[in-house]
Amino acid sequence: MKRYLTKHALALILIVLCSCASALVRILIPLIVGKAIDSMMPIANLDFALIKDYLKQLALCAAVYSLSQWLSGQLSNRTVFTITREIRNDLFARLQQLPLSYLDSHLHGQTINILISDVEQFCDGLLLISGSLFGGIITILTILIFMFRLNGSIALTVVLLTPLSLLIARFIARNTHSLFTSQSDLKGKLNGLSDEFITSQKRIRTFNYHKEAQQRFDAVNEQLRQCSTKAIFFSSLVNPSTRLINNAIYALTGLQGALMCLNGTLTVGALSVFLSYAGEFGKPFNDISSVLSELQSCRASGAKIEALLSEPLESRDDSAEQLDPASSAISFEDIHFSYDKIKPIIAGLSLNIRDGERVALVGTTGCGKTTLINLLLRFYDPDKGTIRLDGTDITAVSRASLRSCFGMVLQDSWVKQSTIRENLIIGNPAVSQQRIDEICAITHCDSFIRRMKDGYETVIADDNVLSAGQKQLLSIARVMIADPRILILDEATSNIDTRTEINVQKALEALMENKTSLIVAHRLSTIVNCDRIVVMDKGQIIEQGSHKQLLAQRGFYYTLYNSQFRHGNF
Repeated sequence: MKRYLTKHALALILIVLCSCASALVRILIPLIVGKAIDSMMPIANLDFALIKDYLKQLALCAAVYSLSQWLSGQLSNRTVFTITREIRNDLFARLQQLPLSYLDSHLHGQTINILISDVEQFCDGLLLISGSLFGGIITILTILIFMFRLNGSIALTVVLLTPLSLLIARFIARNTHSLFTSQSDLKGKLNGLSDEFITSQKRIRTFNYHKEAQQRFDAVNEQLRQCSTKAIFFSSLVNPSTRLINNAIYALTGLQGALMCLNGTLTVGALSVFLSYAGEFGKPFNDISSVLSELQSCRASGAKIEALLSEPLESRDDSAEQLDPASSAISFEDIHFSYDKIKPIIAGLSLNIRDGERVALVGTTGCGKTTLINLLLRFYDPDKGTIRLDGTDITAVSRASLRSCFGMVLQDSWVKQSTIRENLIIGNPAVSQQRIDEICAITHCDSFIRRMKDGYETVIADDNVLSAGQKQLLSIARVMIADPRILILDEATSNIDTRTEINVQKALEALMENKTSLIVAHRLSTIVNCDRIVVMDKGQIIEQGSHKQLLAQRGFYYTLYNSQFRHGNF
């Protein structure tokens, strides 16, 4: 986190200078008051001109104190909030560059917690440091100097007793650090659980899982409550403990000073200065102790932020050449891949797909169909082997140029919170309205778009605006508008009614004309017209051929195809 502090070093120095100025002026005020009191002794010989000078000095000190406090507050808030924005921007930019393996292995709620709560906690601690810590240190040092100049014995009493406050604060802060770290971790876990249950609410209600979900949530929430209660309780002991010591110092200072006044070794004005300093001397320790307590939580959050910012990025391809293939032929050469480097998902797979060929990938769940697509798009890189597009190793070209060759329609359709038009033109912003109308008519999107109040300008703000089938139709239209060289269809019509599916299948047939197409299918009736069907099992190709050829072989595909009919899936 040092780079953020270094970047704003000038602003931080100005904050420290303002804090020093306000601390010095605040300490001068009791000294001036003490001198004014002594100047009025005895009362019979009051020097009104001198008193007037002291009043002017007090007014000047008050003005300088107010100005320095205002400047310190403005600079602190602006600097800290700027750093907050920069950290969040860097974290979000980091998330865009992290490999999918990181996002797949971490709860989304925990990542959001770092981006929002932990950044807020860290910057709150930074604000406390800039606003309280430096000013408190300057106050302590300056008061010590003035007290020893006024009377060494009273100053020594204060100095000997004050370290008790620091020792208590340090002891409590050191023992609460682990509690605040656990609290931060549990907050992330609770956020992740909340995100999971909120997004899966339909499934939770469908399977009557709400009681179990509530129990799991309550268990984590109870852990957080217990941990937070302990952390807050022990950290809250700092302030009253230090205040008790400071009040004892104040009482002893007053008693010792009063005795010295009776002996004539200390003036009344000097005693008033000491009493003011005794009270002021304890405040910075209270502030610093509060800061030390808060910093435990700040440190825990800062460590999580630094950990995320230090995560290894996706391998860079800035210097890679841009891909502009003459054909869309794809080849997989001896591909090996595992997500966890322990259990192999794909082992020794080789496959050649000709330019313009329509290939279907079928097999049981977990056989590696989707993994093959992830490797092709470089969401992951194979552990061994080479994937080529038009004879070019895809690792030698930029990911952006590689992915621009593909268009995908997934079973789980995605739309962003924006207008329908902006959702349609994501892959081709320059498309004409006439072309949009043509494709929406072909994909039967126009029927529900026209029924909406604002038509193409209707804002999709939540999941209730469009049904799952309508979102899938939009996804199909979006790919047709982008007009990619290679199509990837993963159960592209799974959420569409039977009558509309027949029409959309015709549209997809036109879309796939003269294009290389990869079709991931579970309903085998949708791929009977493919040029080739590749049957996968345990990460390997066990059969391939046309629909008729595979049925004639009476192998794995034959069994899989007939099992769907026997169970009444069609």
